[in-house]
Amino acid sequence: MHSAKGLEFKIVFVVGMSKDEYPFSATKSNGGMSEDGLEREQRLHYVAMTRARDMLYMSYFTEPSKFIRQIEPSLLDART
Repeated sequence: MHSAKGLEFKIVFVVGMSKDEYPFSATKSNGGMSEDGLEREQRLHYVAMTRARDMLYMSYFTEPSKFIRQIEPSLLDART
């Protein structure tokens, strides 16, 4: 995602957006995520989503990340 800044792609896939996995656990400290780490992950997620020109696919296993839950439901087309 870091290297995608300024670029656009017709289709973007963001995979592994499961609860407790995305935002990335590398930014977590002492069992929780620092405020700075969470803000950095939110900015990266925004970059990933806005790189899609036509289609954005986000996938998760079992339970979605908080970042997916923050998206207005009317903007999502949830398929299983």
